[in-house]
Amino acid sequence: MAGYGYNPFGGWYGQPAPQMYAQQTYAQQMMAQPAPQQMQPRVNVQMVTNRDEATTAQIPFDANIINVFVNMSAGEIYMKRFNPNTGGALFDEFIHVQKAQQMLQKQQAEPAQEFATVGMVQALEARVSDLADAITNKRTRGAKTDE
Repeated sequence: MAGYGYNPFGGWYGQPAPQMYAQQTYAQQMMAQPAPQQMQPRVNVQMVTNRDEATTAQIPFDANIINVFVNMSAGEIYMKRFNPNTGGALFDEFIHVQKAQQMLQKQQAEPAQEFATVGMVQALEARVSDLADAITNKRTRGAKTDE
């Protein structure tokens, strides 16, 4: 048995190391690698005077930047961020709860729009056609008397 000796990691020299040792080494290597760090989102805050100013504001094409627009006069906050999935911008609007309730009450207090029924439209069409006939008859009678 020349060239063979005891291997402290298992088996004899000249024999391959057991598979368990290879798995432990791989696990130790994976644990030694640092975990990838997630980027924290950055927040840009800007004052605006109305909602249109916030919607038309240009934002950077970076998914980790959140743009916040504050409208102090209206008590509203707008948030705009880049959506890398669609290539567009996501726009969110935040308003105070009391203001939202006031707006809802105002909308409910306004009278609902009334629309004409089919019968009303048909009656109007008949009246217009009668008036058009009357105008046409008057013109034809006026033209005959002038001759």
